[in-house]
Amino acid sequence: MNLAKQVARAPWVRGVVLPVLALPASAQIVTENAGIVSLEAPILRESVSFFDSENLRETRLTSQFIFALDQTRELKLSLPLVSRESTFQAAGSGEETADLFGLGDASIRFKQSLWQRDDVMESTRWAFLTELGVPTGDDDAEENGAPIPRRLQLGTGDWSLGVGSAFTSIRDRHRFSAEAFYRYRTRHEDIQLGSSTDLNLAYWYRLSPAAF
Repeated sequence: MNLAKQVARAPWVRGVVLPVLALPASAQIVTENAGIVSLEAPILRESVSFFDSENLRETRLTSQFIFALDQTRELKLSLPLVSRESTFQAAGSGEETADLFGLGDASIRFKQSLWQRDDVMESTRWAFLTELGVPTGDDDAEENGAPIPRRLQLGTGDWSLGVGSAFTSIRDRHRFSAEAFYRYRTRHEDIQLGSSTDLNLAYWYRLSPAAF
């Protein structure tokens, strides 16, 4: 469950805190809104996620800065700060425990509005998306001389490139969004993580105010 709370109301910035439980960072689902943010009101968004399993405990704080280049183009910069406690089997030394803290992999997403039709309390929007993943997180940490498995590192060590599209329909108190996104990952140290395709759906219902 996602819970959004507005924490800043300055005319030039809006901020929200989004606690997300029980999903690792790679499995979090956030459906893109096809609209473009206001030129006068960029958004600073902070989200916190927690993940706990038998061999991994993770806390992730992701800062996102979203701003419009003009009325049809938008950029979103995402930078995660990650704390990871993990256990793994090291060759020749048995079980090791690692405690890592630092930057994860950053990303830059560009959104181009392709079509938008607005009416009284209604809006239909369609946008093109592209994203560059940057290997800013450490991917070669060791514990007592033993390499920590790549899946437990703060970063993946590779670059990624994604393309997709988003559609949003707003009808008074109802909002529906759909997103399709494909992500390709480069090879790093003779290992290439698999490409991925995301198909996301989201529905919002405005509780208050009942009418503007």
